[in-house]
Amino acid sequence: MEKMEGKMNKMEKNSSEKLLKQLIATLKMEGNQMPGGVLESDDYNIIIIKPNQLQQENAGEKQSRKYNESYSENQRENFDDLYGERKGKKELENIISRKLIGLGIPTRLKGYKYILAAIEQVLEDETSLEGVTKILYPDVAKKYNSTPQRVEKAIRHAIEVAWTDNVVELRREFEDGRENRRPTNSEFISRISTYIKMTA
Repeated sequence: MEKMEGKMNKMEKNSSEKLLKQLIATLKMEGNQMPGGVLESDDYNIIIIKPNQLQQENAGEKQSRKYNESYSENQRENFDDLYGERKGKKELENIISRKLIGLGIPTRLKGYKYILAAIEQVLEDETSLEGVTKILYPDVAKKYNSTPQRVEKAIRHAIEVAWTDNVVELRREFEDGRENRRPTNSEFISRISTYIKMTA
């Protein structure tokens, strides 16, 4: 056993010496300037890195890390903005929905979702109400792949159904000296938009 260990130590020593000689020879060849690379022997590998190579790699790594941190930060900000925007839109949609349901607008009717979309648009851009047939209905129709005429008709029908069902809330909201006349589409959208703006 001792003979075996001694033999292995001798081989290891020879291998180390061989590698050292290789290193010295390489340094002499390069004029005392270390080349970058790997020196190999049977038992060892020596990795040679030039000092300026190490600095370049560290600088590159720092730059890469800085870029990644900056990119991650931007991603987080964009996500927060997007999430905040979506969350805000969802909350607004819920407020409008509760109001429409409270006024007796049946959720099963297409007019319900058209009214909801129209109110959302008016809250974003009040000028939409100035051109209900030229701006508002076409925009809502585009969103739901319909036509402005169908949107107008569906909204009118939804308001009629709620009015005919004699929903107290709706009557109370709109019977202000109008001799029991149901509100027009634009009156309804305008009134509810104003209400949401004041209460949201």
